Amino acid sequence: MTKKQVSLSGIMDVSKKRRKRKRSQEKTADEFVEVSVPLLAAEEAVDNGQPKGNDHRGHANAEEYHEELLFDPPNPSVVEQSDELDSNGSEFLEASLSSVINNSTESETQLLDEWLKNDNRDRNLPSDSLDPDFDELWSYVRDDLLNQREDNFEDELNSVMDAEDEDVWFDVEEHLQLSDNAGVFSSLPNISQCGNPQQPEENTPGPKEKTDLDQEPLFKGANVTLGSVMVLLVLFVIRHNLTSEALENLLSIIAALLPASSILPNSVSRFKKYFANLKHPFVFHHYCSFCFAYISQRGVKRCTNSHCLQDLSAKGGTSYFIEIPIVDQLQTMFSRSGFYKDLQHRFNRKKQAQENIEDIYDGRLYRSLVRKGILSSGNNISFIFNTDGVPVFKSSKVSIWPLYLIINELPHNKRFAKENMLFAGMWFGEKKPAMWTFLKPFHESFSKLEQGVNFTVNGIGIVTCQGVLLGGTCDLPARCLVCNAIQYNGASSCWKCLQQGKTVKTGQRGCVRVFPYQMQDPKGPQRTRAETEKHAREALANQLNNKKDYIVHGIKGPSWFGLLEHFDYVAGTGIDYMHGVLLGVQKLLLTLWFSAKFAGKVFSVSGQVSLADKRLSEISPTLEIHRLPRSISEHLKYWKASELRSFLLYYGIPVLYGILPDNYFHHYAIFVHAIYICLKESISSEDLKKAELMLCSFCEDFSSLYDERFITLNVHQLLHLTDDVRDLGPMYTHSCFSFEDKNGFILN
Repeated sequence: MTKKQVSLSGIMDVSKKRRKRKRSQEKTADEFVEVSVPLLAAEEAVDNGQPKGNDHRGHANAEEYHEELLFDPPNPSVVEQSDELDSNGSEFLEASLSSVINNSTESETQLLDEWLKNDNRDRNLPSDSLDPDFDELWSYVRDDLLNQREDNFEDELNSVMDAEDEDVWFDVEEHLQLSDNAGVFSSLPNISQCGNPQQPEENTPGPKEKTDLDQEPLFKGANVTLGSVMVLLVLFVIRHNLTSEALENLLSIIAALLPASSILPNSVSRFKKYFANLKHPFVFHHYCSFCFAYISQRGVKRCTNSHCLQDLSAKGGTSYFIEIPIVDQLQTMFSRSGFYKDLQHRFNRKKQAQENIEDIYDGRLYRSLVRKGILSSGNNISFIFNTDGVPVFKSSKVSIWPLYLIINELPHNKRFAKENMLFAGMWFGEKKPAMWTFLKPFHESFSKLEQGVNFTVNGIGIVTCQGVLLGGTCDLPARCLVCNAIQYNGASSCWKCLQQGKTVKTGQRGCVRVFPYQMQDPKGPQRTRAETEKHAREALANQLNNKKDYIVHGIKGPSWFGLLEHFDYVAGTGIDYMHGVLLGVQKLLLTLWFSAKFAGKVFSVSGQVSLADKRLSEISPTLEIHRLPRSISEHLKYWKASELRSFLLYYGIPVLYGILPDNYFHHYAIFVHAIYICLKESISSEDLKKAELMLCSFCEDFSSLYDERFITLNVHQLLHLTDDVRDLGPMYTHSCFSFEDKNGFILN
């Protein structure tokens, strides 16, 4: 007998001894003797060498029955591995499961462990599921099914031992060895337990040595791959909120129904190992959990921050965020058929009026980069970024902060499609991201793209592409973090000008930062990139000198994106129409008008809210509007941004006519008209001047019509809205609307 045969025989002997010991223990369980289970009778028939009582196909003996069910082990020599992202948007699914994939530390699988934890006390399960007798019976039947499956596998090994072809032996042992090294799942537990998958290195992609069985057939001759089945299983578990016990039972049932050559994991631990061993495009960047300092070297035992010096080797000493390299994603996109042709849209579009602003290409920032020769080439591209915090659970502070990029050169109807949007990375945890740590690798990627990167284009060959960051859009809290500026309720918090604002009391204890209209210079003095960079250096010097009041004109220090050569992060960071105009100003006005809290104010019409609700209920919107109008009195606090948009552009004027006093109605109509102009598909310079005058009039009269305390930063930003259109194009080209559904996709 060869060495390989001895090895296989040893495996079978261990398996036999384990089953015999297990069956001898089971025979002592008298309470199960009287249980009528067809599978037990089938096993008894096999042991006696007789036909199975419940098998009506007339098999002569159990051996023939086993042989009919045998499947050869899958060929391990064909294991395809792919690093490319799925072109149908599967990068979003991979990102939503990213907490499962990395296994470098215990904390990195915490989310999956919590999801799979066996805690029946928190679930409304039927009483039967908690019955110990029921659980014991389930385990008995399940183990019996698995034993039969192992008998089939043993017969397969016996048939292999009788073969004389040495190549067959090599294939079988190679299959077992590959499964062992990769920690993949086998029918024999003692084989899979030998696997010890290597931990991924810090700040590097997952190990390339791991065997990726994602494209392997589920069993020999199967029409489905292991990867597709695993995705279906994990979606099923998430959809039905299964416990780890339920998942364990489900995997056991499926394993019993599949042939013995199946490579599907049959336990929760192996289920998790599958995702841990998958090859993936993620890069894990580690940082100190105490001070958020970036850890650039592997194996650091103590934080290098002199003000921290915490022990990083302790449990929970380090955390991580995820990067999906931008260059790799772009290579996948450039290799797609038709993508390069779509990038030429800017040269082929038909404008309604040559001098009008109709897209981001007509904005001042884009045209300046065209004049510099960067965006005049069809090979080069530009990006707009977005990031925002998305709460994961209502009962905890855990949130995710995805970073998205869109390519401006694509046609607008393709620009925001999932397959064309770059999901650059994600921060997650109970605290907001430290942007000096989070944005560091993305600054490096953009710096590389600014110098030029070679991509392969189908039918063309290799092209050199320069990519530049043109703009960004965020809500106010996220913008303050990205730009390293003071919060929106602080002095000099406007990102477009240097007005400090003032503090106004809202009660005995409360106060708010307001920005009264300045008659002499409503929009000034305006910020510039050069001055802001100077203020950032001064603020950094103040911090190094341990000055308590280190902030300079609202700037806390340098920003990673502000250090990019071609990105004007003052003019390029746009005012978000969704958060600023709709959720900010429009919702504020509705609250002031109809909330009972302000019933005694001159601007309040809360007594006529029922009339406004009646008019809203009688509106039948067209198919383009997906949400029906909801009651103001009952649902205003739940209104989505899209509902506020519909009210502003469609319902507001007819609903409020005759309800608001004439001066308030006229004041609101000016606001509506100005926003409509900034959203037009073709905006002339005369239109912008008209909208600018309207918004100045609206902000000037706001303080006389409403209390001074309500002139918040959102109201003040309206003065800069037309300049934003001049710089970046119509407001819909850089709105957060198109990113919100992607957040929901990741959470789902």
